[in-house]
Amino acid sequence: MDENDKPLFEIDENYPLLHPGVLQVTMAQRMASGEDASKRAKDTWKIIDNWLGLDGKEFGPEQYSKVTKAWNAYRLMTIQTPLFVEGMAYKPPPEVIRAFDRMSNPYPKTVSSVKTSAIKYAIMVVAIVIAAITVGIYWASTFNLI
Repeated sequence: MDENDKPLFEIDENYPLLHPGVLQVTMAQRMASGEDASKRAKDTWKIIDNWLGLDGKEFGPEQYSKVTKAWNAYRLMTIQTPLFVEGMAYKPPPEVIRAFDRMSNPYPKTVSSVKTSAIKYAIMVVAIVIAAITVGIYWASTFNLI
């Protein structure tokens, strides 16, 4: 077999590639189990641990599937409109959504500032578009193009 015909990565079926949600949950577990773990990290892990039903057991295929499904739904919920979210077939439980929020945003006070920034950005874009249209109309009328 030619060197170029070999696969770049060998994938073992027993060890699936880590899904971003599984990676986040694994990191949350490690952070909560540390000696200097914060109360927030411990509380977040307690929610996830209860939801998955681990109780100190090993993270297995059943939990992997559950986290993958919930994380995918969670990510969709963060980028879609409320109307879309209402019609979703599967939504993680509210406490799990809050835990995912904590894991995704370690700085809780920035969430509102990010939303505010998004609104400011949208207003700025609208203002630029209106200004561009106004200038275009002015120049078009000045040179008798309209």
